[in-house]
Amino acid sequence: MGQLLAGLKDYAEDFSPAENESLMLVGNAGLGKTHAALAIAGIVLDKGCDVIYVSSPDFLARWRLPALTPPAMPIPCCAPPPLPIC
Repeated sequence: MGQLLAGLKDYAEDFSPAENESLMLVGNAGLGKTHAALAIAGIVLDKGCDVIYVSSPDFLARWRLPALTPPAMPIPCCAPPPLPIC
């Protein structure tokens, strides 16, 4: 677990919109995914980047089945953020 947390911290501290894309944390309930995502978002926000947090169920509900094609605008905003976190 310590290595995972260190890796997430490094990701957040080294984040660059030119080099990084979206981040999705996956796992069972109660493991701290939301806590980790919000901590990463805080660090990235402090660097002056925009962040959008969307829970995985909300994110997946915005995809049309069965083709799993993205909708025209999955999240209403002016421009896509450098780091969408699901």
